[in-house]
Amino acid sequence: MRWHYFLTASHNPRQWNALKLLNEHGEFLNKEEGNEVLRIAEAEAFEFADIDHIGSYREDNTYNQKHIDSVLAFETGRRGCYP
Repeated sequence: MRWHYFLTASHNPRQWNALKLLNEHGEFLNKEEGNEVLRIAEAEAFEFADIDHIGSYREDNTYNQKHIDSVLAFETGRRGCYP
């Protein structure tokens, strides 16, 4: 089974940001899928990564212009979109 996840940020310390799990269709997990996650967690069948050693950061300063171009294209009747 393949899962996807994303984090939601808040005013809380980073350790307490929410982790949301999605299935391969981009849908929240159903009961069966959720139970599989719980089984893996209870069996400790995963590798723990310290908060300071996970994720990555990439800066891309081109999206402001891409957004402007898309809005302007929409206003003139052409369909602009992000790549």
